[in-house]
Amino acid sequence: MKPSNTLYFGVLFLTGLLACKTESAPDGPISGTIRGAKGMVLYFEELGSNGTELIDSVVIDANDGFCITKPAGGVNFYQLRLGPNQPASPMQMPSNICPIITDSTEKIFLEIDPRFMARPIRVEGSPETALLNEVFRLADSFSRIQDSLSQQMQNSSLSNQATMEQNQRAWEQYRMEIIAWVRAHLGAFSTLQAIYYLDVDDLNNLGLFKEVLDALMPRFPNNFRVENFNTQVSMKLALAPGKTAPIFTLPTSKGDTLSLSDFYGKHTLILIDFWASWCAPCRAENPNLRAAYSKFKAKGLEIVGVSLDQNKEAWLRGIKDDKLSWPQLSDLGYFNSEAARLYGINSIPSNFLLDANGVILASNLRGPELNKAIEQHLP
Repeated sequence: MKPSNTLYFGVLFLTGLLACKTESAPDGPISGTIRGAKGMVLYFEELGSNGTELIDSVVIDANDGFCITKPAGGVNFYQLRLGPNQPASPMQMPSNICPIITDSTEKIFLEIDPRFMARPIRVEGSPETALLNEVFRLADSFSRIQDSLSQQMQNSSLSNQATMEQNQRAWEQYRMEIIAWVRAHLGAFSTLQAIYYLDVDDLNNLGLFKEVLDALMPRFPNNFRVENFNTQVSMKLALAPGKTAPIFTLPTSKGDTLSLSDFYGKHTLILIDFWASWCAPCRAENPNLRAAYSKFKAKGLEIVGVSLDQNKEAWLRGIKDDKLSWPQLSDLGYFNSEAARLYGINSIPSNFLLDANGVILASNLRGPELNKAIEQHLP
């Protein structure tokens, strides 16, 4: 489970030109038309390092045209927002937003249907925005397949198992299409959006992420998004199998403190389990952990629970209710916990399987996969 947040990483041409006079926009205007939007306010916003920042706003003219005269800064994600914000669930782009990738040099023209703001009818002058649209269209295609499978299941034409199998096949196909698209466009800023649709915790993707970084860093030095992605990937590479697990020291549920190194040499395998009492998927996984602990504890398995709770009473109640008998640690720091930061944790449940000396063997193991990995590494 991730902390709730929303991430968007998503008439005639002559009319648009008339709406945007060169002398008023010397450094790369964004102009265009939005059908039937006369009199509405259009906001130009940057998705910066500290959130969304308003850059400029205009009223759509009588010919449905607009011109954003204030230049953008360096290459980054921006958005045109028509009218007030609309409610949107996490991971879903509001329908009144058109995403853009641009810098201060481009002169962009957009033709937009307000019913489909996120997918402009025409994009001129911004190759990165055109590529961004390609990425979104791939995502749309996969969403339509998921919707169709869900509808078939509701109509009882497919069983839950058949739906899951078809959905998995569709996901694998979609994943391969995203990977192929990224490799075909290495060096494009829009690849930062494309890789967002892949699992950053999947070690199988790390090679691709390194390719993306190697292509982006020379082209966009000092860009905060590229630097942030570099930090994230570097951390994942440092936590790959064969690397030594970072040491942390935290308060325990019993009131003392323990260090991860306190468990080294005393157990054959150590499983660091990141969870929280407020995390429903974590609580659903706890019975599997209990079963594994009961089966393998005598053979050398120890589990070290690290909670990302903020409320001590809720944390202790979760331990008791779920009958978690292994050591439990927490500094009640939520995702800013010392251990969470060391391990790059941005969603839970998450875990790392270590050997007796703290060398990482595997990560993010669930259910049967956890048992299989434990059996593989026990003598």
